[in-house]
This record gives sequence, structure tokens and C-alpha cells, in this order.
Amino acid sequence: MTLYRDNVVEWIERSTRDHPFCQICSAPTDVFDEDGRLVLLCTAVVAPRGLIARVSAKLLPHDRTLVLDLREYAAA
Repeated sequence: MTLYRDNVVEWIERSTRDHPFCQICSAPTDVFDEDGRLVLLCTAVVAPRGLIARVSAKLLPHDRTLVLDLREYAAA
């Protein structure tokens, strides 16, 4: 399968549109690159501020969804 830029943009837009907020804490979600994997994450987990936010980020199952694994399409 060939990966096209338009497909990647569509997958990112669809994931953020379908899940705009974390189901646990209602913080916005966004797509981040984690070593070649595009992951939809709760933004409260990415940069938690304050003690309660840091504990919550570690203990609660905030939204984290794989959007696309770009490593599958890397040139050999």
C-alpha cells in the first residue's frame, strides 16, 4: 500500500474530529509523533501542570489512540 500525504492529513483530521476531547478529563486531544507513530493523545497528559495533573496523567487511562504507524511505510 502506498502512503499519500492527503491520506495522512485525512486520518489526522478524522481522528481529531471524532475524538476532540479526552473522555476522562475533557481536555482537548491532538495528534503527536512518537518515533514514527502518529498517536492521538490527551493534551493534559503531554504537559501536565501541577501535582494533581501529573498524578492523573500517570494513573488514569487518558485517551491514547494510534492513528497511523509511519514506520510501516518507511523505505527499506
